[in-house]
Amino acid sequence: MESKLFFEESQWRTGERVELSRDGARIIWRRPFDIVQSWDLDERDAFNDFVALDGEPLETDKLLRFARRYGPLLLCEHGLPRTHLKVRSAETSSESLLLSHGVQQAFRRVQIIEEVAAWRPYVRQATTVLQIAGLLHKGTTAPTELWAPLRPLLPAVTDSSGQPIMETDQPLDVQRRALALAVQTWLDWGDVGVTYTLAATAKASSTAGRVRVGANTLFGSLALSLALAVARAPGMVQCAGCGEDFSPVRPRDPARLAWCGKEECHNRKKMYEARRRRARRREEGRS
Repeated sequence: MESKLFFEESQWRTGERVELSRDGARIIWRRPFDIVQSWDLDERDAFNDFVALDGEPLETDKLLRFARRYGPLLLCEHGLPRTHLKVRSAETSSESLLLSHGVQQAFRRVQIIEEVAAWRPYVRQATTVLQIAGLLHKGTTAPTELWAPLRPLLPAVTDSSGQPIMETDQPLDVQRRALALAVQTWLDWGDVGVTYTLAATAKASSTAGRVRVGANTLFGSLALSLALAVARAPGMVQCAGCGEDFSPVRPRDPARLAWCGKEECHNRKKMYEARRRRARRREEGRS
């Protein structure tokens, strides 16, 4: 059975009409709500644009452009993504609480309103995670004060004396585990998940399996992109030969075509490069 892995395949919604309140303190999305699909854009663009919002003060004009293109974070009354609620059984939460956290429930409304101030901590957390990850990748510990924006993501992590673990200097291995926990918290809050589907191919006797890692909200997509950025994962690219997605084993120039390891694609790559060499020679001959 052939399986294909798509690292990033998410979809979420945004409003057709998006505006700021008169005082600039709130973002308002109004019906109709359109589907945004990650295969129509690169999720890394959304993440890079989100990180670019960082700054004091948060620029509302830049935030509005982001909100119009990508949609709401869908924050609940706790200031957390609506998908943060994990229900173990029907008895643990009331029906009204479940409905208030429902992603689909939010889009049954005429409009969705979010506080600009509620976005600021998440923008700061994303940029802080990247800053700390850069230091840890180099084998350097991050200063204690740099961890401040991430403390809401690490509330249960304490040292032997019961003090929050990131309140004091910690060795590299402890900081690595703490950063991993912070990223995992984002993934949990964003309800990033894995799905597996089987689709019939042209041959009735064969099937092709597809494993998808993705989310159904913008925050989930940002969490997935954050995890990939910290892990420095190459992501998925499309083979110029067969058209299928694959994960390159080495960093590659995004401006150049990508080719998977199949023999027929390797042969197509050689033919393509031979044609380019002939074309360059003809151009040189004319000049």
